[in-house]
Amino acid sequence: MGGSRAWAALATGLGLVLALLVWRRRQTTPKALEAAAATSGPEALAPTDATDVREVASAAPEPSSVPPAPEPKAAPEPKAAVDVVVPDAVPPVATPARARPKREDSGLARGFLNKAPKKAKKTDSTKPEVRPQTTTPAVAETASASEEIAREEQAGVRFFHACDFREAKGCFERMRRKANEAQLGKEEGQAYRLLANALDKLNTPTEEIHSAYKEAMRLAHKHDDMQLSFNVLTGMGSHEVRMENLEDAEHLYFQSLMLAKRVLSSHEEAIAEGNLGVCLGQMDGRRAECLEHFQKAIKLHDGSNSHSVVTLLANYASALCADERYQEAQGQYEAALKLARRIGDRRVEINILTNLANLCENVLSLPEKARLYRAALKGHAEGKEICAICLDSLENGRPQIVLQCNHIYHSDCFEGVLSSESESRSRCPQCRNSHSSFAAA
Repeated sequence: MGGSRAWAALATGLGLVLALLVWRRRQTTPKALEAAAATSGPEALAPTDATDVREVASAAPEPSSVPPAPEPKAAPEPKAAVDVVVPDAVPPVATPARARPKREDSGLARGFLNKAPKKAKKTDSTKPEVRPQTTTPAVAETASASEEIAREEQAGVRFFHACDFREAKGCFERMRRKANEAQLGKEEGQAYRLLANALDKLNTPTEEIHSAYKEAMRLAHKHDDMQLSFNVLTGMGSHEVRMENLEDAEHLYFQSLMLAKRVLSSHEEAIAEGNLGVCLGQMDGRRAECLEHFQKAIKLHDGSNSHSVVTLLANYASALCADERYQEAQGQYEAALKLARRIGDRRVEINILTNLANLCENVLSLPEKARLYRAALKGHAEGKEICAICLDSLENGRPQIVLQCNHIYHSDCFEGVLSSESESRSRCPQCRNSHSSFAAA
């Protein structure tokens, strides 16, 4: 009996010890978890490796042969301890992650590509910005060559409009040589075209003129220069008109008109229409078409090139004379004369003065105006009469020819007209009247 009570007292003591251990564990676990969270950060806590309480309880020997003792009367503390429920295992306690310290939001994500922009340096707006020069020697050399070419072209054009065709030819030859050395194809093509124009005025053999025009056209096609192509077609057409190859001239002028309508401006279209008017005005039965082309040209002209305008007005006046509309022709001639004097186009001015003098003297019976125009012609030759073919003085000792229409030429200049194979070689180069009988002077 005494042994049973001893075993019962021992079991009761063990139960009290176990209850006390569980109670202390429940009191210390939250504090331990908080300390672990404070030191280990936001990582998830692993479940506590707690030993099963029943395993601890089973460590004490429990005899199977001893019958259970009756429950003794105990103090209130042990009774309360027996009523505590012991879980199988202590579950993990979820704790909030450690709060990170707040930082001020800069509006930019951290990273090398999102660094805050550097502060711009203050600059003085009154001082001009100095940029490093990047011009290479080759570019500078090309620019210098272009300037020299432009100067030669401008000088040659001035000589050409002043009827000094020999000086113009020299300028255009130097322009072509410099453009070739600098390998500037477009400028070289332009030089060939201008050179061909000057050669045409100097009565150079046709083969040389055609060769210059062909080279200019080749370069225009190579560099896709539509403006140069148009100018070459115009020059070739003018040469064919001078040679009285009117059908070829019409074809060339028509090509230039189609080119102007497709890719160029109304200015080029006006030039082409005027050239067609000149060409068709010399063909029998096509005078009405001629006047229509002139009227279209006058409407299209924008006035950007005064030399083209004055030539157009003078040619239109000549067409009106051929249509026996003399009063209108006089008005167009006088308008063209005023413009030619304003822009200094001496070549066109001389032609207009000659035509006006003939018109006023032979058709309109205005002798006073005719004398004024002839006096102006003498002023251009420094008080001397000039040959309308070479525009040189008639008082230089060279033999002269006076036609029935009273137009005077150098004999060798006029022989060049007579020796041509054109159908109009029997007409005066100025008034187109027949010169079947003339007198030598």
